[in-house]
Amino acid sequence: MSLFSKLFRRNKNVIELSEEELSEPISETEPQTEEQPVSHETIRLDGAVYFRADTADDARMMARYALRSTAGSFSETEDSFDIRFNEHISAKALIKQFFGDAEMGDKLEETERQALSGFNAVLSLTISGYDTEQFRSEADKTVRDMNEELFGLAVLDGKSLGLVNDREPEAEGPKAEAEELPVLPDNSRGRSVTLLWAHGIKETVSAQEDILGEGNYPRNDTDVVKRIAGLLYTAMTALSAPVPGQTLPVGRYSKLLSKLSDKYAVRESLSAKEAEYVKQPSAAGKAAMSLKSEAAALLLWYLGLWELPWADTSSDAAELTGMLSPAGVEETLSKTRPRGRGEIEDMYDLTVCQHWLTVRMGLNELSSIPLDPDIVYARHYALNWLMRVGGKKKWDSVTPTT
Repeated sequence: MSLFSKLFRRNKNVIELSEEELSEPISETEPQTEEQPVSHETIRLDGAVYFRADTADDARMMARYALRSTAGSFSETEDSFDIRFNEHISAKALIKQFFGDAEMGDKLEETERQALSGFNAVLSLTISGYDTEQFRSEADKTVRDMNEELFGLAVLDGKSLGLVNDREPEAEGPKAEAEELPVLPDNSRGRSVTLLWAHGIKETVSAQEDILGEGNYPRNDTDVVKRIAGLLYTAMTALSAPVPGQTLPVGRYSKLLSKLSDKYAVRESLSAKEAEYVKQPSAAGKAAMSLKSEAAALLLWYLGLWELPWADTSSDAAELTGMLSPAGVEETLSKTRPRGRGEIEDMYDLTVCQHWLTVRMGLNELSSIPLDPDIVYARHYALNWLMRVGGKKKWDSVTPTT
């Protein structure tokens, strides 16, 4: 376990290290020392990786994957690290805005300053622990490892850790013959692979399709409509939550939130975690809770009220809410045309394939294919709930595994 994995906590931008965790051996082969470093003072090191992204969404995705690859798995119910993006900003302004030290640019090498002028995003974090050589070494390695994923400029404690350039392009050789779609079985997996190839995704997936069993059948349509209302209410509440430095369109979601509250008794349809968030919205949970709209899109698709785009295109919460009748649940139910078993099985198999790929592909591979990991995860989550995969679980207990 890396030091960063031990340090990770849910506190905003701060990672704490307890004495008990510090006493754990770094590896099984290294003997545990009996002495506790109680005489050392606790210090906080500010780290950052400056990098380039085409959009704010790309910046968030790249930063999250850098964190995952370095820290292992972590909960996305909160944004525990500061990830910022600015489309047009100078190198000096970038340092001042994101790191608070405009003079730091004078300490960089010429190549680093030139590279920094092309960056527009930053992943910043604070690591706390006892002031020991081991702690500083592991913190240094953590930030460097993140930089290896982001191809940027790493900084720790006001000092540059160096620049990681993009990989050199491979030398051109003889052009390979165009790949041909292999012969596929006439089942859900065959259709999934065909769709993946049609979108330029030719990575190998298992030939064995993921089959829904007899116990996996859709939930009651009324429950599905109420769940959609709860998901969209939560998503729009999150989208309305203030973020430092961001100006939200005033009242964009207010009428839609009132519609769901008045006609769908939506607060009775919220899961426990959603109800807790809606009661006290915060910027910390904004990203995860706003993704509830992608799960709602999948459920609207099942009811025949929405056509899902490919899983690299997000759905607008306001537009989705427009699919629910202003008259309430019964009127919406009168318009539904639930999908047949065959369509559901095809969508389930395709979504499982997409989820499998996003989990196993590295950052560089993933950035080259048209799949958004967050959208894929939200759809898989909704399908598992809809079809009772793993049992008739409450929404918060669903586990979309691959």
